[in-house]
Amino acid sequence: MHVILTKLSTNHNNLRTKVIVGIASELPEIGSTFRMTAKPLNPDTDIRLIETSLVTNVENEGNTYVFYTENSQYLLKVLSTPC
Repeated sequence: MHVILTKLSTNHNNLRTKVIVGIASELPEIGSTFRMTAKPLNPDTDIRLIETSLVTNVENEGNTYVFYTENSQYLLKVLSTPC
């Protein structure tokens, strides 16, 4: 599914950009990490892989998810899902 991930708050600087547009195969789930891929920031690489720490809470309304990890809070908006 095509998504936009926005970092709302964090206690680290591991994510180099605040907003990431990319593809996720699964929605955030409590007890798991959230993973997605995006276009690379470095032209010498093929893909950018984003993986959060463990998800501790998920709030959902329609196609929008606010989820919390051990270190951060994110907003995930699902733009489209595969047919």
